[in-house]
Amino acid sequence: MDFGLGANYYLIDWSNVEAGDSEYQLDTTNSNSIFSFVSSGDSFNCQKPDLESKISLANYNDSYRGTINTLQYSIFRKGPKILNSHTSIKIYLSRSKNFVDGANDIMINSSTLSSESINQYDYPRGIGYQIKFSIPNSISNGRYYLTIKTSNLEDFNPHNDITSTVSSFVVKDGTPTNPTNPTNPTGKPDLTIDPKSTIIYSQCFSDCNSILSDLENKRHLINNQTGNINFQQIGVKNLGNSTSSQAKIEFYLSRDGILDSSDIKSNPGSITINAINPGGIHMTSAFILPSYFNNNNGTTYTGNWNILISVDDTKTNTESNENNNVTSIPVTFYNPFGKIVQSDLEVEEVTQPYLIDVYNFDGQKVLTKEVNSKDEENKSLDSLKSGIYMIKSKNETRKVIK
Repeated sequence: MDFGLGANYYLIDWSNVEAGDSEYQLDTTNSNSIFSFVSSGDSFNCQKPDLESKISLANYNDSYRGTINTLQYSIFRKGPKILNSHTSIKIYLSRSKNFVDGANDIMINSSTLSSESINQYDYPRGIGYQIKFSIPNSISNGRYYLTIKTSNLEDFNPHNDITSTVSSFVVKDGTPTNPTNPTNPTGKPDLTIDPKSTIIYSQCFSDCNSILSDLENKRHLINNQTGNINFQQIGVKNLGNSTSSQAKIEFYLSRDGILDSSDIKSNPGSITINAINPGGIHMTSAFILPSYFNNNNGTTYTGNWNILISVDDTKTNTESNENNNVTSIPVTFYNPFGKIVQSDLEVEEVTQPYLIDVYNFDGQKVLTKEVNSKDEENKSLDSLKSGIYMIKSKNETRKVIK
C-alpha cells in the first residue's frame, strides 16, 4: 500500500509498543526493528499520479521552412496511483530547452489523451506516438528544440511536465534536397551509433544511467523470467561525407561483445532507418527486447552477456569505415527467485569489523550492521524481503538481488 510514504507493506498489529515487542519487529526504541511505527494519529496524504514525457526527432539535419519531419513522443505514468482525468499534450518548436516561451515558441501539435490510454502503461514502458509535422513558413531562422508539455489536474509534480529533445536543429532558408535520391553524391557514408542520444532502460533502474555514453562500467540488469531491455531511442549518426541509403539495425546476444557467427540474433529484432545526410542523426522509436531474446530457441539466459546493436547489418551501404557499425551493451541476466547474484569484481577480504548500510529500491536505508566479510554482508539480507538492494561499505557500493 502507498499512503504517501512510498510503496510499503503495512503491519496492523495489536502489540503494545510502549511495553516493547519481544521479536523486535515493531519497536520505535530499537534501531534494528524490521518495521517502523506509524501511530493512529498520523495523517496520510495519498500520493497522486506523476506524468513524465520524452520526445525525439527522426532527423536532426538542418530543416527548411515548409518541410515535413517526424517526431516521436512517449508518456509515462510514474507512481502507483492511476489517472481519472484526461491529459493535454502540446508540442512546440522552442528556442530554449525544457522551457516554453509563449512569445517566441510556436505550437505545432496538440492532442488529448484519455486516462484509460495512459493508465495501462507504467514507467518506464510508456505509451508512444509517432507523428509528422511541418516546419511553419512563418518561423524565423535559427536553432530550435522540439518541446512537449503535458497538463493534468491530478499531476502532483510539475517539474517534469516540460521536456525537450536531446539535441537541437537549425531552421533556415533554402530548398530541401531529396536525401533518399541525392544528386551526384560524393564520398561515402559512415553509419554508427551515437551513445549520447541512445537511451536504454532495464531492471537496474536508477543504478544504471539510461544514456549509453554515461553507462561507464555498469551493466544493465534483465530479469530472465519476465524482464526486458527497453531501447527508448537509438541515435544513428552519419559521420561520412555522403548521404546514406535506407539501412537496418539488428540485435545480437554475444558472450564476448564481438559480432561473429556464434552470436544469437534477435527474432524479431530489426529496425529500418531512412537515409541520413552527412553529419545528420536519425532517432528510432522505442523498441523492447524481451529476456528470452530469441523466440525460437527456448533458452533462459543467465549471467553476463552483451547485447550488440549492428547498424547497416545487411551492408546495403558502402561505408568509409566498416569497423564502427557494432555497439556493445553489457547486460546481466538474473533469476529473481534464485540466490544472491555476486559481482564479478572480487574485493579484498576485510579482516577488521566494519559497518555497512543497506538501501532498498526506493533509496531508503533499511539496515545498518557491523560485519567482518562480504559473506556476512550478504547474510545481513536474510531478515529482508526478496528484492533489489544496495550494500554500501567504506570500500564500495554494490547491488545484490535477494
